[in-house]
Amino acid sequence: MELFFNNKDLIWNTLKFLDKKELYQINRSYHQYPRNTPLNYKINLSQLRELSLLFILFLNQKKKFFSKWLKYKNFIDKHQYFQHYISEIWNYPVIKFNNKFLGSTGYIDNIYNKDLDYPIMRGIDSYQRHFIVIRYKLLNNIANSETGYHKINFRKNEVYTLTIFQRYSDKIVWCKAAPSNQGPLLDDTNTCLTPDEIMMLFERITSINNNYFFNLRIFKNIGSDNSDFIHLKISCKLV
Repeated sequence: MELFFNNKDLIWNTLKFLDKKELYQINRSYHQYPRNTPLNYKINLSQLRELSLLFILFLNQKKKFFSKWLKYKNFIDKHQYFQHYISEIWNYPVIKFNNKFLGSTGYIDNIYNKDLDYPIMRGIDSYQRHFIVIRYKLLNNIANSETGYHKINFRKNEVYTLTIFQRYSDKIVWCKAAPSNQGPLLDDTNTCLTPDEIMMLFERITSINNNYFFNLRIFKNIGSDNSDFIHLKISCKLV
């Protein structure tokens, strides 16, 4: 018994297996312990008081844990399309929302390069919609040597900002947006993103982090079907 109460780590780990009712009961026992009761093999008052304080600390920690767990659960619910990238996204730096980030249509399409302290940040807007912002630089001219195709609206060394966001607070629909030119990162997708396109985005971010090219699909004309496209190699850097 003495070894147990002299080992705070052991006490702490033991507390984790107790439910809330048990914790309160043992914590309250200190105040009900008669002062004139023979100690014998029982816990002495100083040990019980120390244990009581540890229980209080543990309960407070438990509240913080559940609060964080609920936030994380909500985060997972809103990011169902992101699958095994969820933990990575959770650890992105958080950007404080500013009303100027909202455009006239309700899109989160007004976040500029200067608004970011880190290359990738996440946040929640005033409507409780989640969003992720990516700032990156294009490192190569976008051209295809075989076809001679050249994408003239993207420029080498240009810095772009791309935002993907939850379109409605009560629905899992994600869209892309930018204050002007969002760059090539998701140029080959529609405004509202499919789960596969969201996964493709993070695969491309992984390629960028590993200094690899990624392939951008360039459709030959607006009226063409989805099979009528060419691939252009894109090199970018998060900045």
